[in-house]
Amino acid sequence: MAKTKTPWLMTNLLHKESGRPMADCLLSYVIDKNGFKFGFVGFADKEWFDILPPDIPIDEYEFIDYNESLRKHSKELHDAGCDFVFALNHMRLPEDLAMAAANDASVVDVEFG
Repeated sequence: MAKTKTPWLMTNLLHKESGRPMADCLLSYVIDKNGFKFGFVGFADKEWFDILPPDIPIDEYEFIDYNESLRKHSKELHDAGCDFVFALNHMRLPEDLAMAAANDASVVDVEFG
């Protein structure tokens, strides 16, 4: 059986002109399994810009607050019928904890940091 590659997700580092996520990532991803819909979204903290290779034109990208982005995309996923929303974070522990404290289970069910 062939494996399907799961796409990379990023919702809060967006190209200023196109509005698309960095590196052709997806804004969200949905898996239908056993009668449930699982929605996934991904985030980075602002310090992530500091570790990007020098050939990436970071001045062309905008950092969107991860809590604002989570709430927006969580609502879209719930409106699309998702039963669960997962946050997949490229952040440090303090930001993961801040996201968890700022959002209840009506926004995000599971947060992976």
